[in-house]
Amino acid sequence: MALTLSVSNWQFIDGTMDNVGAIAIIDAPETADIANFVRNEGWDQIVGAEPDRRDWPEESKLVTVALTSTVWEFIVAAIEEGTPLSRKLAVATLSTPQQRLEQEVSLHYGIQLALKLRELLSDLYC
Repeated sequence: MALTLSVSNWQFIDGTMDNVGAIAIIDAPETADIANFVRNEGWDQIVGAEPDRRDWPEESKLVTVALTSTVWEFIVAAIEEGTPLSRKLAVATLSTPQQRLEQEVSLHYGIQLALKLRELLSDLYC
């Protein structure tokens, strides 16, 4: 199942998968394996698709990534589950109002991305 999204959206997914993989590596290695698979697929399909490219394209560029519906659902769930935890950690660890505001903007972005992905997946299922 292929979805088209911006590189910045994919980078958010990549960061989320990095966090999921790091947290799950001890207690849930299967989850860490899926997260790493997602990151590798994104890199291969986005960066590896262009010969001689060694870094992410411009954030506004639209890219298409093909994954199974199960993997897309894993991604959405990881974004949705990570948002409340990230908010709690931000309140506890970020000291300045500016840092908390930046984290809140990022969390809002994640919520919006999860909603967008759910909508795209729903359209593909119909």
